[in-house]
Amino acid sequence: AEAERILQEGNKQAPDNPVRLANTMEFYRRTGQAVLYHGRHQEGVDRLKKALPFASKLADLLAAGKVTGGKLSLADVLILKADIEVSLEMWDPALQSLGRLLDVDPENSTGLLSRAAIYIKQKKFDAAQDDAETLLRASSPHQKYLAYGAMADIAKAQNDVPSELTYM
Repeated sequence: AEAERILQEGNKQAPDNPVRLANTMEFYRRTGQAVLYHGRHQEGVDRLKKALPFASKLADLLAAGKVTGGKLSLADVLILKADIEVSLEMWDPALQSLGRLLDVDPENSTGLLSRAAIYIKQKKFDAAQDDAETLLRASSPHQKYLAYGAMADIAKAQNDVPSELTYM
């Protein structure tokens, strides 16, 4: 409670301070996920929802070029924002965050894998396949397993056992 009070007070004093925004976002994201892990669903959801405005504001500041020299890039913040949205099962907002990420960094493996996973969940297999194929083309030889794993997941979701076995 004391840490939360200090973070909130700091954000009131300097609402556009990227370090404070990032710290507050991470505080709510990490504590929210920890609480969810320990079975306190509503408390976890509430904390994760509190993280979203800080993630959005930080992403907007980074996108506008109002933050320089920080440890977090726009891509980093968008991945974290999408992670929060996925934890809250906010699929369309997560797809929007990942879309923004992939506009900035089209070959981002985390973004491609995460978006493919959401597309699989939504049964949008062609879109998932597109992301998996982009990942396959963009991957270094040592990371191709990520793309094959996504392709195996797509095949499994479509009950295509021969293809699933091919990619495993």
